[in-house]
Amino acid sequence: MTSLGGLNLSVAAGYVFILGTVTSTQGMYQSFNDASQSLVVATAHPTLNRIDRVCVTVNDSAYGSISDNIVIQILTGTAGASPVAPTLPANSISLATVAVAATATNLTNANITSTRTTAALGLGGGGGGSTFSEFLLMGA
Repeated sequence: MTSLGGLNLSVAAGYVFILGTVTSTQGMYQSFNDASQSLVVATAHPTLNRIDRVCVTVNDSAYGSISDNIVIQILTGTAGASPVAPTLPANSISLATVAVAATATNLTNANITSTRTTAALGLGGGGGGSTFSEFLLMGA
């Protein structure tokens, strides 16, 4: 994830795997974002800082969603003296948090903190595993 200047961000192409969280037997979703996607951060608060969260969310009508899709979105945090990032919705994975200072009109890469996770995959033999962070994570 990178800043594009102003309040604009770019999420790079990549794979994502999201564990369904509505039920304990929901399983895993896979998606591939084949091109970078631009997102716009909401206007900064005039006097207080906030922390936004960029995430990927699965909407699945079999588990109560209205639609069946996967969206890359920004969850706008609540401005405050000690802001915290918004909680993830069900069926989501966090990509990054974005520190939005009061009155900010321009974000830089320093405002973005990656929250992507990696997973070790055992590839047979010897009990070792290999980590494929680029394969498992959107916006590498």
